[in-house]
Amino acid sequence: MFEAGGRDDVAVFLRPGATNEGDSQFSYDRGLQLIKSVPEIATNEHGPIAAMEAYLAVLLSPERGGVTNVPLRGVQPMSFELRKDEL
Repeated sequence: MFEAGGRDDVAVFLRPGATNEGDSQFSYDRGLQLIKSVPEIATNEHGPIAAMEAYLAVLLSPERGGVTNVPLRGVQPMSFELRKDEL
């Protein structure tokens, strides 16, 4: 019923105490500092192979009634390369 997920070559940085990406946030400057300073992040001719993303769920009322959470993700160009197996 369930399938294992994840990749050995992709990591997600969360703030201390956060258990998921919806509970975690970094300032833009802190994100850039992490990307540039963590030696485990691979690089190519364009720089670090990394992306800062923002995730949140918005509570909306669909036309059929009720309410539902709609997940939204803000991405950077490198996100598409990192998530190419998910698209």
